[in-house]
Amino acid sequence: QIENINWVFDTETGTLTVSGTGGFPSYTSEKSVPWHHLRDSIQKVMIGDGITDIGPHTFYACKNLTDVTIPDSVTYIQSDAFYDCTSLTHITIPETVTTIGTGAFQQSGLTSVTIPASVRSIEEAAFSSIDGLTSAGPVGGDYDLQFAWTESIPANAFSGCDFESAVIPQGVTFIGNHAFDGCSNLTSVTIPDSVTTIGSHAFSVCNKLQNVYYNGTEADWNSIQIMYFNQALKEATIHYTSSCLHTHMSAVAAKDPT
Repeated sequence: QIENINWVFDTETGTLTVSGTGGFPSYTSEKSVPWHHLRDSIQKVMIGDGITDIGPHTFYACKNLTDVTIPDSVTYIQSDAFYDCTSLTHITIPETVTTIGTGAFQQSGLTSVTIPASVRSIEEAAFSSIDGLTSAGPVGGDYDLQFAWTESIPANAFSGCDFESAVIPQGVTFIGNHAFDGCSNLTSVTIPDSVTTIGSHAFSVCNKLQNVYYNGTEADWNSIQIMYFNQALKEATIHYTSSCLHTHMSAVAAKDPT
């Protein structure tokens, strides 16, 4: 619980400033949040250093919220914390955050967000039903949602997201259970030959998935341990990009023996 919690709302700027130490109370619903009656007036939130987690329902349905400052002291963004914040198009998640709760940003207005490598646990539907996030991939690429994971994709990472495409970077060996579960708009995914295991339900209910771009050979693909309930992945067309590249290079060499 927050010790000596203080919050102040500036009616002129629409800024809510919250300070304290420790974690927010576990609000049982949005109506139990002390500033719930101000939710339509809140445009900016400044969370003070010393707060370690953003509690459940804390900024639920603050539909005019456009700007949020999260300090480096925060490690946990709890369930429904920014649910239905439809005007929130961007947020910086600090590299101290390790857990993002169920529905934390569900139905928000995000059009860009970066998930730092520090995040090791993402609960169900954390980024689901967000129209502005149509692609996902590693940091540095041209993706709406960027992530810094280099070894594994956590369970539930993108469950219920509205992505049309996703790119898994080289080096990742494990795609976690339910990682893309319910991504009903996903049509293509790029998977590197470093992947050795794809968890159960990782691509469950991805009914539009048509193309998988795999930068290994067919033999490499067949050696991946694909756990149960990944029928959409198995029924998609697998494009073996390394073999295509090899065929192309061989054709070029044949035409130009020099």
